[in-house]
Amino acid sequence: MKFSLRVLLDHWWFLQLKKDGTFEYIHWSGWGPKEGNVLDKGTYSIHTNKLELQSENADSDLEKFNYYLIMSQSQKTGQPLSIDCVEHRKRTLCLYRKSK
Repeated sequence: MKFSLRVLLDHWWFLQLKKDGTFEYIHWSGWGPKEGNVLDKGTYSIHTNKLELQSENADSDLEKFNYYLIMSQSQKTGQPLSIDCVEHRKRTLCLYRKSK
């Protein structure tokens, strides 16, 4: 699954969660390589809707936030903001982010 974290004209930053429990944080640019540049990678797990990211990078930008995976856009999660939703197995999964 790919969740957009940030989008600007010819730039796209996204978090790709793979089935094997690993993730990649990728920056794609219209001027760069087709597959984009991996900015960060590591492993992830999900506990009670909280996405736990274990980065290989000691000073990861992803560490500044808590991330949550929620099955619907309509669920209230407090203060986090929905940053992207995707269809997965006929369900809508939304990624929420909250500053630590």
